[in-house]
Amino acid sequence: MNRRKYSALCQVIEGGPPITPEFDELKVRKILTTPLKVKIMDCLRETERVVDVARKLKVPRDTVKPHIRFLSDTFLIEKAENGYRLTGVGEVLLKKIEEVESLMELIEKHGEFFTSHDIFNLPDELLKDLHLLRNCTVHRKDDPFQIREDWYNVAKRSKWLKVVLSVLYPELIRIGISLADGKEIKTIITSDILETAKTQFPELSRELFKIGDFYLCEKVTEFFWVSDKQLTLFLSTDGDFDPLNVLICNCKEGIEWGVRLFDYYLERSVRIEL
Repeated sequence: MNRRKYSALCQVIEGGPPITPEFDELKVRKILTTPLKVKIMDCLRETERVVDVARKLKVPRDTVKPHIRFLSDTFLIEKAENGYRLTGVGEVLLKKIEEVESLMELIEKHGEFFTSHDIFNLPDELLKDLHLLRNCTVHRKDDPFQIREDWYNVAKRSKWLKVVLSVLYPELIRIGISLADGKEIKTIITSDILETAKTQFPELSRELFKIGDFYLCEKVTEFFWVSDKQLTLFLSTDGDFDPLNVLICNCKEGIEWGVRLFDYYLERSVRIEL
């Protein structure tokens, strides 16, 4: 591929302005606003003939041909021995399109939750991958101190549990103790939470602090726990913790996102012996 055209295309994909006239914003718009082009690109993850692409998409071959020509001219697909296939940069663009579609799906289902909560407290790398939560659900609680039985049962069945505490409920201490049996548990807390637990609930805290590993992190904005089976996430609204609305995610992508969020705080924490 012409080096200047490849450089221009990569810059467009990353969101920057095109630097050559060969691949301009109009061509990007043509891809994003023509679903058939995206479907053709999806078919060409593996090498396919034009006739096979047309059959898979249930459209006439002559309908597919001009899109194949366009995608080839813009270096998103290339001629192969037995048909066409995505180029490397075509794979990158298709991945970006799929991410945007997933994000739009998330916003369509739970836009009110994400626009009413302080998501910009999340680390940039996780905010960028917010689309991975597309299969989540949002629950509204009537009682801020309520711990739903189904959430507890999921945590009980989990092999491991990673917790970040920016608030403290007495019931959480009791639950933490009951969940400990045969389970790897890591907990990140702030110094304020630590002192509150030790002074207001000394006996429960002594039992809790015998369980798993504890870490101290001074700047925590979320309250969540993640296990091999579920992510449970509370966010704040205008700087105040919201205990009534909670995001639940049981899919692999959402759980991995939650683990990354935990690891973000873990890197900024110090282990403490209690």
